Amino acid sequence: MIGDRRTDAVRECPMCGAAGASSLVGAPSPRMVRCRACRLAYRDPLPAPGPPPDSLEPDHETIRLEERVADRRSHEFRRLLARAGRPGRVLDVGTGFGYFLRLAGEAGWDAVGVDVDEQAVHYARTRLGVNALASDLHGCRFPDASFDLVTLWNVLEFVATPLQLLEEVRRVVKPRGGVFIRTQNLAWQLASFRAAAGLKRLGLGAPLERTPRLTFIFNTNCFSRTTLALVLERTGLEPLSIRNSPPVPGDPYLGLGTPGELVFGLVKRVIFGAALAIAFASVHRWLVGPSLEAWGRPAP
Repeated sequence: MIGDRRTDAVRECPMCGAAGASSLVGAPSPRMVRCRACRLAYRDPLPAPGPPPDSLEPDHETIRLEERVADRRSHEFRRLLARAGRPGRVLDVGTGFGYFLRLAGEAGWDAVGVDVDEQAVHYARTRLGVNALASDLHGCRFPDASFDLVTLWNVLEFVATPLQLLEEVRRVVKPRGGVFIRTQNLAWQLASFRAAAGLKRLGLGAPLERTPRLTFIFNTNCFSRTTLALVLERTGLEPLSIRNSPPVPGDPYLGLGTPGELVFGLVKRVIFGAALAIAFASVHRWLVGPSLEAWGRPAP
């Protein structure tokens, strides 16, 4: 089911609180709706939380996957740290297994991370030796204006209450500090979903059934350029820039093997090149890449 049909929302919009929403994506994918007031796309209803892990020690396969992802994201981690300028105190929200914290520390930053995943935080503290806390951001009770930089790497799309999270980010960042957000782009996810649906109708969707991450992923929220700017503004953060985010090299999740990863990496570069051309031609009004990145700062 694709479209903008009217529907009753089970939960209120997590950004503006409106109850009216239109159906955007339905079965067999997670049900996504779009708020008729602010246009945010969000999952409705939320899935039930999974059970806690049996042990704080992650299994071997989880560690292998996280190391694989970190290796492919390391270039983007370093790019951000170089752009951020002189090292200060950085807070990484949703730090996961702590690989960004380790690189930030090596670059001279006083790096702190928070994550609700106790297993990931345990690994970050015991294996990487970084300062990671098992908590949500509100539970840490950091002092006002205590960080020069706050980063959220693909976190906002998983948060049930993004407005409240960014309000807390606004509180803990210094008045002249910076906020960096990387998140999925609704334009790409919808286009990929529709293309995959078309291939399935033609009987060509078997490869996509086996590897659905190759096309689209819908999580708790999915932001567009407009709604990402809006959530920043509503939480007291001034959007400085919103751009297409460079793709992570290769295939960090699926393990396609060397030939498959080379082909997939080439396809990603071609897509990103086309997205940059469209952004340039539209003076960055049309952002169609798979991910967005935003820089913000506390509004005066």
